[in-house]
Amino acid sequence: MPLAEPLPIVLYPDPFLNQKARALTDAEFASGKAGGWNLAELVDRMKATMYDAEGIGLAAPQVGVGLRLFLMDISENRDAAIAVFNPELLDMDGSEDAEEGCLSIPDVRASVKRAQSLKLKGRDIRGEPFELNAEDLLARVIQHENDHLDGILFITKIGMAAKFMQRRKLAALEDDYELLKRRKTKGK
Repeated sequence: MPLAEPLPIVLYPDPFLNQKARALTDAEFASGKAGGWNLAELVDRMKATMYDAEGIGLAAPQVGVGLRLFLMDISENRDAAIAVFNPELLDMDGSEDAEEGCLSIPDVRASVKRAQSLKLKGRDIRGEPFELNAEDLLARVIQHENDHLDGILFITKIGMAAKFMQRRKLAALEDDYELLKRRKTKGK
């Protein structure tokens, strides 16, 4: 049962997903507010959104918030979400191809090559720095969510054959987006 009201997920091909998110300042951490949001409420609502959508990661741009923040939870019980503000990825090592999906690109899955291990430096909700060594699935989630903060979608990292295999699903999402835009324009 979600603790907070889930947020709507921004769907491909919305151009907001291609924008780079901005880092939070020390003053924003001190006030607990950034981008018009109370940070604790934003994290709670993002958690609710991630769990409601059965995701293992969610970046702020995926819910229409242009801040460098992502959540991740690969725990079996889905009760160990970690919020990471202003992440930095260091010491990336190894290489592994594995299938990925994205809450912003429903029903599309493809193999993506990512580093197998890395060190994550970030800040918690209070602005306190922390580090985390990650490998395998956790490293993959961190890289995927961090890409969102840079305006990069996983489908830009897949090969031509994989893009060709997913072309109908992507075209349907593009058509749905255009239809929604036309409806909003007519409603004004």
